[in-house]
Amino acid sequence: MPRKYKVRIMIRVFEQEIATPDNFVITLELVPGRQSTGRSIDTVLGIAKDAFDDGRISAVSVTDNPGGNPSLSPDVLGHEIFRHGMDVIVHFTC
Repeated sequence: MPRKYKVRIMIRVFEQEIATPDNFVITLELVPGRQSTGRSIDTVLGIAKDAFDDGRISAVSVTDNPGGNPSLSPDVLGHEIFRHGMDVIVHFTC
């Protein structure tokens, strides 16, 4: 019996929504933990997936070293979220 695969359509909406003056754009800030794997990262990825599935969130914002505390690089986490279909705003601090 052939396997059935769920196909996720990647929809990029953030750019279109901020370009339309009548839209109220909603983003969600995600704060990565210190670990590169594990429960805290799985939780953040799960929140991003739920936001994408919900449809009301246009993009997620991933902070860099929130509160001055070392954390997972936001571009690593942002890339993983982007692969799941959600637009990502990555913050970098120096």
